[in-house]
Amino acid sequence: MSFCQPISDEQLALFLEATKLVTIPEDKVPPLVVEPIPAPYATQNETILTMYRAMVAEANKTNANNTKKYEERKELWYRETAIVAYLDAKRKADEEEAKRKAEEAAAKKAAEEENKRAMDANSEGEDEVDKDETSKSKSKSKKTKSLPIVDSESEETEEVKAKRRKAKGKGKAIDPEYSRNTAPVNYGGCPGIPVRKICEGCKIEESLLRLSYAK
Repeated sequence: MSFCQPISDEQLALFLEATKLVTIPEDKVPPLVVEPIPAPYATQNETILTMYRAMVAEANKTNANNTKKYEERKELWYRETAIVAYLDAKRKADEEEAKRKAEEAAAKKAAEEENKRAMDANSEGEDEVDKDETSKSKSKSKKTKSLPIVDSESEETEEVKAKRRKAKGKGKAIDPEYSRNTAPVNYGGCPGIPVRKICEGCKIEESLLRLSYAK
């Protein structure tokens, strides 16, 4: 059995130890074959005894070789089985790691998509607010433009004109007692009164008149 990657004894140690506790299947490693040792002969014939000793030595040699081969096959099976167990465990670990990474990537992608949707929703909300503000601003501007602007005195109402004249001192009421104040009178000939034009009907203090007549 060949493997693509080298595996150290440290990596196989635990698996090899566990594998040696398993009974080896006979179809994988044939059982040990032991040659029987010939029974000793009850004879004093030296030739027969020599042959017997040769047979015992051959049996022992065969059994030793069989035992060695069996142990080698057994150790090989243990190692191969341990390697298979190690690779299977590593494959499962790699699958679990890949699954974990895939789940993390999926969760990360889902979180990013959720954040993107939230940002898009916030952006749409801000756009709606901006549109509302713009609409309100335009509506307010239209209302302001629709209001009549009085920029000439001809467009003012009589009440506004009266208030404006009053504020400027133009709208003072005329006392009926001075209804003839449009005809100027010359008091230049009156002694004590300075020569000037005053309105007819203007009241002159009585003391000044007396002083003028006395002179």
